[in-house]
Amino acid sequence: MQTVEIVFDSAEYKAAVALRDQVLRKPLGLHFDPQVLAQEGSDIHIGLYDDHANLLACAMLRPGSNDVAWMKQVAVQPDMHGKGLGRILIEGFERIAVAKGFTHIKLHARATAINFYKKLGYTTFGEPFEEVGIPHISMEKLFVNTQERNLKRNLNVDVKNLMIDAVVIHPRNKNIEIAFDSAEYKAAVALRYQVLREPLGLQYDSQVLAKEGSDVHIGLYDEHGNLFAYSMLRPSSDNIAWMKQVAVRPDMQGKGLGRLLVQGFERIAASKGFSHVKLNARTTAIGFYEKFGYTTYGDTFTEAGTLRIAMEKHLNQLGFRVAILEMLQRIQLQFKLKEIQDPSKIIGPIHQVLQRKDDAQSRIVALQVLAILAVYIGDDINVQQSVREACVSLNLSESQAAIQTAIAILHHSSAFGRTLLAEMLSTTVAEETFFRLIPLLPEATKSMAEAKQAWNKCYQLCSRVHNSTAESYANPRSLRPLVMAMVRLSSKLPPDSLDQQFAMLQSFAFSSTVAIQLIALAGFSELLNQPNFKQLGTVVDLLMKLFQDQVTADERDDHLVLTIVNLLEIASRTYQVPILPLRELVAPTNIRYSLLFAHIVYHEATLTLQQGNDASNIILELLRLLVMAARTPSMSVVVTKSLKLIEALFHFRPEVMVPLGAPVLLSLALEINSTDIWITISHVAWYFKLPSTILQSATSDRQILAIIVAMLRSGDHAVLEQSVSHYSTGKPWLAFELARECILRGVFAVAQTLLPTIQATTTSERTHYWTKALTSWVTAEALLCKGDVVTIPFAVFDHFHSAINFLQRASSNDVPFDHLLSFVQTRLGFLTTLQAAYQYAYESILTSGYIFSMIKWQELQRQLTQHARAFELLGSIAWSNADLIVLNCHVYLCDLIIVGVERITQKSVSTVPQWMQSTCPTRILSPLRFCYENAAHILSSSSWSMQDLVYLLQSVSSLACPIPRKCFKAEMVAIAVDSMLVSPSAKQISRTVLGVATNVDLQAIAHLQWHTDKEIAITSPLQDKDKSWNLQLEVVMTSDKTSSTLLFGAPVSVDWTNKTMIAAVPMNIEATRLAGYSSHSLTMTAWLKTNEKRYLLSSKLLERTVVVY
Repeated sequence: MQTVEIVFDSAEYKAAVALRDQVLRKPLGLHFDPQVLAQEGSDIHIGLYDDHANLLACAMLRPGSNDVAWMKQVAVQPDMHGKGLGRILIEGFERIAVAKGFTHIKLHARATAINFYKKLGYTTFGEPFEEVGIPHISMEKLFVNTQERNLKRNLNVDVKNLMIDAVVIHPRNKNIEIAFDSAEYKAAVALRYQVLREPLGLQYDSQVLAKEGSDVHIGLYDEHGNLFAYSMLRPSSDNIAWMKQVAVRPDMQGKGLGRLLVQGFERIAASKGFSHVKLNARTTAIGFYEKFGYTTYGDTFTEAGTLRIAMEKHLNQLGFRVAILEMLQRIQLQFKLKEIQDPSKIIGPIHQVLQRKDDAQSRIVALQVLAILAVYIGDDINVQQSVREACVSLNLSESQAAIQTAIAILHHSSAFGRTLLAEMLSTTVAEETFFRLIPLLPEATKSMAEAKQAWNKCYQLCSRVHNSTAESYANPRSLRPLVMAMVRLSSKLPPDSLDQQFAMLQSFAFSSTVAIQLIALAGFSELLNQPNFKQLGTVVDLLMKLFQDQVTADERDDHLVLTIVNLLEIASRTYQVPILPLRELVAPTNIRYSLLFAHIVYHEATLTLQQGNDASNIILELLRLLVMAARTPSMSVVVTKSLKLIEALFHFRPEVMVPLGAPVLLSLALEINSTDIWITISHVAWYFKLPSTILQSATSDRQILAIIVAMLRSGDHAVLEQSVSHYSTGKPWLAFELARECILRGVFAVAQTLLPTIQATTTSERTHYWTKALTSWVTAEALLCKGDVVTIPFAVFDHFHSAINFLQRASSNDVPFDHLLSFVQTRLGFLTTLQAAYQYAYESILTSGYIFSMIKWQELQRQLTQHARAFELLGSIAWSNADLIVLNCHVYLCDLIIVGVERITQKSVSTVPQWMQSTCPTRILSPLRFCYENAAHILSSSSWSMQDLVYLLQSVSSLACPIPRKCFKAEMVAIAVDSMLVSPSAKQISRTVLGVATNVDLQAIAHLQWHTDKEIAITSPLQDKDKSWNLQLEVVMTSDKTSSTLLFGAPVSVDWTNKTMIAAVPMNIEATRLAGYSSHSLTMTAWLKTNEKRYLLSSKLLERTVVVY
């Protein structure tokens, strides 16, 4: 769908008038006056069209005074009501209004549509009135400035009118057409040169550029009008739009802009009537375009010195089928666990799609669906034959999809494997067919004898192809697939076969033809993945020899060099690679190489430090690269990568990095005055003190923020209290950012001085209440942090209750503030329990240590256990490590007091929490250090008195404990866990009700699957590939108001290739537990555990009712 402008008095305009008449006038017995319509020439007419250019909805924009755009004549096709088209139309209307400079939209809304517009941010004003006999009311919406947009993105709250003097903005990341030979076009050509030509040492021919006047130039711009990405649409015959010159600004690559650019290109192409998009894609980008439905055709070829292949896409044909495919991919775990009596009813219709000869894209989708359902195909000869025929298709994308489907079928059908193997090892099989089926050969072989026979055939063909003409062996359909199949087959052969394979690749590597050398390098890459390959050092020596040969050659092949260095980077992760010879090619003109060199140096430093050796010279090499890149404007991407690697080394070995890296980072930041460097310093400032004068060097608000965050992390709070207000005066947005960072680190006194400034600038009700809630809560925490706490002041509780009240008033259905509200409520409950502990302790001290009631102390411990669990349930393993550590501090404080109370009441500790038995982390927050130090003191102290407990309570009360950054988000997106409960002993009465016979145990298996690439922070523990996980299923069984908790566990299997985690947890609830009640409620919570910690995966994962009959 697309929202476009309609030309007045055109055929499209007349169709829009007909729709308006049908929807807005005829139901009221009215008609349009032609004289009134004739006056609409100065208005802007907007239509929403589907992919077939059918008008779905329309609206009219009438310009008013003071940059006001009046929205009029909103109409949606009657048969399309309730399908979200109204929202899409209004959003498109707003984009067009903003693009034309309007800052304010007004409309007369029918009374029945008020809620609809309110959901889109419109507010009412004035009194109700009647128009064309129907009750109406005036509504309006203002557009916020850039700072408000940033604040809204960080807080997910409505901050309308928070900032003063709103300005006109452009929609973020907008694809627009660029006029030929304009200033924007010249900027686009400069970007194309920087990305596409300069790295290859090529220039643009001015005569070629002069011919681009008939092309459509498309740019992706941010809200400031900065060009981020570009593509060119070249019209061709048969409604084909050729996509050319795709370029994304180097410092913005990897941030999803390519996806936005391609989608924008397709929208513009479709709006201009093109039905087909084609492009010549670099082979390295095939996977990127395939995600958007593009398929390859023809053979690879070379263009501008790079290997390419043609790709195409028919617009707007596969939306529904692709959606079905995505759904099946999500629930494919369930298919593996279900038995279907007649699979042909599922497979048959999909097989029919596969047999269609006129729709390659639909056949590809059908193949992908069959791969998911391979467990049901089994030995179906008809389906197997169709898949095998698709494997030899001339459409490369179709054949690749068929290969993957065939591999999936091979896992469930040994007969299919025998059929394929017999055909491929036959002497009568055509070589072209053999080459197309060869990826299946390693999968089809089961025994060592079969693998040896297959390897020998490949070797014979390989030798013959290698000795033939260059045109033959350079073709990827010949030598390359043979080599890759042989490497995979060698893993099924005795170890000496790997040596023979290595010798063959070695001979190819020193060929005089670059194409063969590249094939050899691909083979080495595959060989390095073989678990029983032991010649990594020999491969590194060989790669270094190839590298030196290329460096000293008269004509160096840059693609070959880059491939060699890429392999060296892979090898450097586990083997030390010499870095000095590789330094030669680091240069501003070779960005990709410089990035690989930075990674190799990082891995070298890490391995050296792990071995306990001195890595100073290696680390200095990385710092040297950073300094050179920072002083070279064209190497900004290298600066970004080097800073990330240096930061990782700081966290890995801070004691080594502080003396080496801290002076370099500080001096470079002062010299270059780069915000990115200051941000990196703020990330590593945990480990060293910063000079108190560095704040004076800041030249922008972003630098001020980065430097202040660094000072907060380094512990220099005294200087901040004196200077932070000065830097934020007159800057409410900066004041908020500084206050937020102070709150996140527990520096509540500084935040308390900043929040009133922000509150004074708010005008919207929601933001006003939200900032008042923050102010009340921070004031309470600041009172506690003064350090003279004898007991919890009553004013603290008053401020907490006010904060909760204001948060509830600020919340709404679309912006609930659940996490911050839950955190403040849990914190209030914790402090309330502390107050009771003070009371019990003082009562005991006044009576010389007599403990009045053990029941009171036990109840207090029970409440603290509940608070600890409540804090745990606020988090998620999807969070970053930093947020989880902050949340753990609050859990540990509850544990500390529980153990302290147990030392008083029981004289010993029966169960020591797991974290108290582990080593304090190197990188820690002050509250975490407090917990570990006090835990050690409590457990080791020979005498522990009631006065000691009071001292602990006072220390805990006045501890400045920060909050997780995630609590500032209005909404939390949980990990999507696909779950299913399979029970052989229970009867499935309904989707959520199980029936179990009397005296029968409830035996079941809970199957869980989730992905690690969605909604999960990069620094989440779940992204650590070195960790081994166990899933703990916590089952709360409630029966007639009594409940008990059962724990079940199982290891988690991880598929890092597909970024998927799976666990199958066996459960057994004894019949004796089920006896006595006719029904039970089961609520399951999933936790992921390591040896030391557990993390919440999903709360209320499965809820079932068990009926005993």
